[in-house]
Formats: sequence, C-alpha cells, structure tokens
Amino acid sequence: MFMCQGRCLYHGSTKDVVPFFSSYDYQCEPYDNPADFALDALIAIGQKPDTMRKLNNIYNTTWENRLSVLPQGGDSANAENLGYKRRQYPVKKLRSLAVEIIYLSQRTLRNTIRNPSLALSQVGVSIILGLLVGLLFYDLKRTTEPGVQNRLAVALIYAILTAVVMMLFSGFILDLSSVFGWLSWIQWISACRYASNILIINEFQGLTFCQPNNTHICPITGEQVIDDLDLPHGTAWDLWRNFIAL
Repeated sequence: MFMCQGRCLYHGSTKDVVPFFSSYDYQCEPYDNPADFALDALIAIGQKPDTMRKLNNIYNTTWENRLSVLPQGGDSANAENLGYKRRQYPVKKLRSLAVEIIYLSQRTLRNTIRNPSLALSQVGVSIILGLLVGLLFYDLKRTTEPGVQNRLAVALIYAILTAVVMMLFSGFILDLSSVFGWLSWIQWISACRYASNILIINEFQGLTFCQPNNTHICPITGEQVIDDLDLPHGTAWDLWRNFIAL
C-alpha cells in the first residue's frame, strides 16, 4: 500500500508497482531500485494535487467495487473471520540483528550490481587517494632533515582518524545517550570530552539568559543548559575530576 499526504493511491502486488506508475508517465530507470523509484514517484505526485486526487479517486472506486461483492455477514461474522485469519496467519517474531544485517548486505550488493558506475567511481577514488598517499611517502630519503620529518608525517594519517573519533564522542556532535552501549566506552578515553566538560561548566555555571527584547524575562539559566547535557556540576569535584582525567 502506498499513501501520499494521507490519501491511499495504490494497494496491490509488489510486482505491479512499476507498471502501475509507468501507466501514469512515471518511468523507472533501468538500474533504479523499485522501492526508491516508488518513493520518488510519490514525492512527485504529492507536488501535483490534481494527479494525486485522480489516483485517489481511482483507488476508492476500485475498492468500493471490490467491497460490494464481499459477503455481508454482520459484525459477528466479520469478527469470526478475523479471528480465523489470525489463527491461520500467526504473527512472527521480529528478525534478529544477524538476519537484518544479511538482508541489508544483500540489498547493498543488488544496488551495486544495478548501478556499477557508482561502485566503480568509489573504487576509483580509493585507488587515487591510495596512490596519492603512496607517492607522497615514496622513496623517503635517509637523511636527517627530510627523511626523519617525512617519516613522522605518516603518523598524521592515523592521528587525524583518531582525533575525529575523539571529537565525535566529546558530546557536542553526538547525543552520547543514543550511542550503542558497546561503543559508549569511547567517551571515557576522549580527551575532547573532558576538555569540553571543563569549558561548559566554567562558562555556563551561574549565568542567566534573558530574552533579547529587553523585557527582563529570563527563562533559561546556565545550570539548565548543563543539566540538558547530563553533566554533573553540583560540587567542585565535578569540575576538577575532569582536570585529573586530562
């Protein structure tokens, strides 16, 4: 079933989705994912109220005709049929994480096969970057000035990656409460997090933020900002333990 702005436009088999939209001049590209194509078509239809209204009227007419031929047995008969269908088709449990990873991997592989130019471009970029880094550090001299310095520069590649990870877990970019438990431990080894905690507590503690229109209405305090970031700040130890960690 596909809906657009609360209106049902299509309800049927998945194999008929592409022909259905094609009949209304929404063509699916050769290597386009049918699911992505359907979403793009619905977005385009949503921008054309006349087309959306037309498809919705066609859907309503079709299903009114189908419902008119169904047996009308009253509420008890409908409830009995519903109970029978529930017994006939029991609800299955949710997919496990491993199964979801397998299905998503299969989807990514299919998208790669359908759009080989995108995959080749990504491989090409990786090869070019690898060659560039290799040429920069190719044939390093065994001399005191450029040789030692250029060899130490190799560490910058890993230093940048490490710095990015530490910055992500500082608390500014990511909401640390939403991070997976098996990754949240990284925040405790992030120097950026301890430094940002010191700056936040030192900057916001004791402040009051008022409206900019000179009405002397001050709805926010610095303590509320710190509380929103889940930082303990009630005692001096809450500040100085970050210095000790650094």
